[in-house]
Amino acid sequence: MRVGILFLLLVFVMLISCVPQEKSLESEIKESLVGYEISYYNFAGQEMFFTITESDIISIEDDFSNKLNTYKAVIGDSLSWNLYLDKETLEVVRTEQLFVT
Repeated sequence: MRVGILFLLLVFVMLISCVPQEKSLESEIKESLVGYEISYYNFAGQEMFFTITESDIISIEDDFSNKLNTYKAVIGDSLSWNLYLDKETLEVVRTEQLFVT
């Protein structure tokens, strides 16, 4: 009896692992942001580039501050930005620099 239950449980686990899992919205947004390059100017006026890694993504939330249909992603620690992503395409539609150069 126990062997039969264990066998059924094993088959169930195997079936579940074969079903493709949907990506969460957060993982899709992170995937679209990793590798994205933000340009900015340093205090000497030289153009600099910041390439986003997964650890640079601080938070992702719905953006209720305007009428646009966007998500807001907070990027970076000391050099930080708010990136606004279109909810349909997950493309960056606006960049807001949060530090002064």
